[in-house]
Amino acid sequence: MSYNPMIMITLQPINAKYMSLLNRYYKADRAAVNLVDEHSVLCDSIGPGTKGYESIMRRAERREELAFNKAFNAWDQLPAREQNNFNKQYRAEYGYDCQLMGVQL
Repeated sequence: MSYNPMIMITLQPINAKYMSLLNRYYKADRAAVNLVDEHSVLCDSIGPGTKGYESIMRRAERREELAFNKAFNAWDQLPAREQNNFNKQYRAEYGYDCQLMGVQL
């Protein structure tokens, strides 16, 4: 399963100036979530002990880290009220909180 940018929820920011940033976060978040799903399938298909398993998993973990860092960079620029507003919309669509809700670094 791969990320399809055409399937997106319609976001409604409180302040329209954050629309671009919300879209950037949303795309990065969904890409990161789909990447984790793909890596889980990959892990299950090749299994531990297989030749090259460790290097494949290290690469996968690095890609996940980069994807979540990209999402966090956008999330961190949003004010708390925009984060909360977005999370309500996200929860309504997916049934769970967005990946970075409540994360503080």
